[in-house]
Amino acid sequence: MPAVTGCGVCPESHVKALRGSGFTREQVHEALRISAVVHAAAVTLDAESALA
Repeated sequence: MPAVTGCGVCPESHVKALRGSGFTREQVHEALRISAVVHAAAVTLDAESALA
């Protein structure tokens, strides 16, 4: 479940912590989707800066 960096260790750890805190599976997946979108935006902005 590599949401941001491509590594599964951190997301798995965060998912476990969130689920242990009472977040639903759906809430955790929504947070992962948001983090993936934020990462994609950051990568795009970095690429645009590099090309400028």
